[in-house]
Amino acid sequence: MSYHNHPHYCDGSGTVEAYARAALAAALTDLGLSSHAPAPLASAWHMPLAALPAYAAEVRAAREAFRGRLAVHLGLEVDYLPPELVPDGEAFQRGHLFAAPLEYAVASVHYVGRDPSGRPFAIDESAEAFHRQVTEVYGGDARPLVEAYYAATAALAAQARHWPCPVILGHLDKVKMWNVAERYFPAAAPWYVEAAERALEAVRAAGLVVEVTT
Repeated sequence: MSYHNHPHYCDGSGTVEAYARAALAAALTDLGLSSHAPAPLASAWHMPLAALPAYAAEVRAAREAFRGRLAVHLGLEVDYLPPELVPDGEAFQRGHLFAAPLEYAVASVHYVGRDPSGRPFAIDESAEAFHRQVTEVYGGDARPLVEAYYAATAALAAQARHWPCPVILGHLDKVKMWNVAERYFPAAAPWYVEAAERALEAVRAAGLVVEVTT
């Protein structure tokens, strides 16, 4: 089964049907589509709000077309939007994303603090942007950024437990993606392990499923 997939509505590519055919070829039984949900901030990788009905319709059409061969599920990847960065974020999500029934949501943290220009900082923007953030905002010490990421993950878990659909916690340790050869921090450092474990405890308390990528 695979539940974290982005077709052409956001930063992904390919039609929902193409994903379904690939899932069948891989002998999967379940396929979930989870495009990056619309968000009330400037972004090149979120689905536009106006595209949401077409996205849902395409997923539902694939569900019918592949019925009996593949279970196709309608989901969204929903960002944690910290109120200090996006004050109306949670209200936007309640009013637009959860107004129509979803089968599930992938809850993810991408935004942590602000970049040197004052915009919400996406940790996965690029290796160069991450380096600039650590250097210019955190004085070369990645620890506060990493700890803030895991604190945001814990806050997301507490929020997502109230969402009106099953929730999968997405890419829990995404903050490590640019830490190749432990360039910014040792992943076995006690402070890192403690920060991750605090987030995991919040996820456990919220009863969320944790995504495992293989």
